[in-house]
Amino acid sequence: MCVTKLPRPYIGSSRIQAAAVLSIQPTGVCSTLIWMSTLGTVWLGHTGLATAQAVPRRDVSYGVVEGLAVDSLHGGVLMGARILIEGTPRVGITDSAGRFMIDSVPPGSHRLLLMHPLLDTLGLSAVSPSILFTAGKRSGVVMAVPSARTVQLAKCGHAAAPANSAAVLGMVVTGDFEEPVEGAEIWLTWTELQVGEHVGVSHAFQQRRAKTGAGGKFIICGLPPDLNAEILAWHGPDTTAAIPVAFGQSFLTLLTLGLASDSEDHLHAGGGASPAAPMRRRQSVVHGLVSDVHGIAIQGATVSVDGAAPAAVTDSRGAFTLRDQPPGSHRLTFRGAGYDPVDIGINLKSSRLTEVRVTLSDFVPPPA
Repeated sequence: MCVTKLPRPYIGSSRIQAAAVLSIQPTGVCSTLIWMSTLGTVWLGHTGLATAQAVPRRDVSYGVVEGLAVDSLHGGVLMGARILIEGTPRVGITDSAGRFMIDSVPPGSHRLLLMHPLLDTLGLSAVSPSILFTAGKRSGVVMAVPSARTVQLAKCGHAAAPANSAAVLGMVVTGDFEEPVEGAEIWLTWTELQVGEHVGVSHAFQQRRAKTGAGGKFIICGLPPDLNAEILAWHGPDTTAAIPVAFGQSFLTLLTLGLASDSEDHLHAGGGASPAAPMRRRQSVVHGLVSDVHGIAIQGATVSVDGAAPAAVTDSRGAFTLRDQPPGSHRLTFRGAGYDPVDIGINLKSSRLTEVRVTLSDFVPPPA
């Protein structure tokens, strides 16, 4: 049983006084995970209904629902999520604090639908069981995305996800238009330190492979914890760079990989250019700031995409700009004299400015 602690939620000045139930249906998994949210705790359990509380309002012919959307996967709240009342046009959007309110809810039993890109990436749908709404009454609801371990078990199964193992769940899309790519190859590679009587101390190369299915999704289960690896995706001539992946203490790492291509697009619109007239793919721009651990700007650091020329050099403010970069997933490298090098993964999109902030640590030579 997985237990996730939630902060006691408040909506405005009134505390939510209700229990909410959220049904999580993993795509491609037959079992249904039932989530019950109460004040302070989320756990697997039986269904229940949100209680109602009188609310003073001029129009008492409708009910009102207010609540909180919680991201149990990363911790904190879920901002920008859409909450729909099934069978009605009523929709609520969570604010920066994860709060939402929907008024004019028709009396009767309705289910709540939670919509967010995170759930799309996970391949999950989130639907509550029926909640009874009463005219002139206010219902409080807490809706939660499942925890990383719960998603891992739902997607991998207990046999492929032993305790303390990790998994990577992701999607491969076209670098330009972000359409899902089915049949893309995925390679995840890393090295492991091996110590033994016969091998002494050595580094062993490890690799796991996968292929994207419907919707461009893939998952690799049963990985070692605290893994530092590189992931690469390709489909035909299109590929990504070798993107660094650090799992840390998480059971699950989510990735979206965009396939970069050097080919020209044949873009045309009705009444416009001929399909035979190629147009160059619109390029991306990367702008950022580089500083040390004390927040002081680092001048003279070199920055490049996938380690290729031309590279940018940070100015006196630690700022840099890289123009005319192809869309897709790339490896951004940072090198500065006297600092440990840093490599990060970055997703670039056509005709968009991507901003990054990077901190370089002082180089510490290994002991002799």
